[in-house]
Amino acid sequence: MDSSFFYIASGLTLGATAGLMPGPLLALMVSETVRHGRREGFRIAAVPLLTDLPILIVALLAVAVMSNLHLFSGIISIAGAAYVCYLGIDSLTLKKAVLEGEDAKPRSLRRGIVTNLLNPHPYLFWVTVGAPTALKGFGVSAMAAAGFIAGFYAGIVGSKMGVALAVDRARGFMGGRGYLIVMKLLGAVLIFFAAILFVEGVRGLRVCGPTAPPREAAWLLDWDAAPGRMGHGGGNGHAPA
Repeated sequence: MDSSFFYIASGLTLGATAGLMPGPLLALMVSETVRHGRREGFRIAAVPLLTDLPILIVALLAVAVMSNLHLFSGIISIAGAAYVCYLGIDSLTLKKAVLEGEDAKPRSLRRGIVTNLLNPHPYLFWVTVGAPTALKGFGVSAMAAAGFIAGFYAGIVGSKMGVALAVDRARGFMGGRGYLIVMKLLGAVLIFFAAILFVEGVRGLRVCGPTAPPREAAWLLDWDAAPGRMGHGGGNGHAPA
């Protein structure tokens, strides 16, 4: 039971951190919430539930075929940079305030799905941290693995929904001019993240060799040394193949 709780808590912590981490999807969610209301923001907040399984499958296949996660993430980053830049330009060139319900087809969910699929960070997370940790949890019990996955999605979706709700409440105090200023600022933020993705992509294409798990996540991957495993014994401390 203690081990299962450790995996649930780890999933919640990682999910909430990922949900609040500045990035293209969070910036798009704020932009769409300001533009169309919290309903569209909630849709984008739920995007990881729709995209992460395909992301994991594609990432594992890409690593198997390319034998180089850097190359794969570099290609994804450059494609993502182009799309996020397009979204930023769309916000920067907005000419008038759009009232909620005025735009019959906001397309927020589609934009969120494409943005997340073209973001290299979910791929890197699931290949280097998420999947290995879930598999280690399964070695403890099915409840531990399920708890980690459920905790992660509760954290990432819940934290993003909280941000969308806060933005929606602040949106009520914006006038037409304030709305346009905020949308242009958000457009600039999206272009900034597009530039970051492009730089990451170029670096990824230059680097050779497999990607090592992030150092700060080592304690999570080494579950024999984790607090929830103290005194339980067993395991060899290596990530599952």
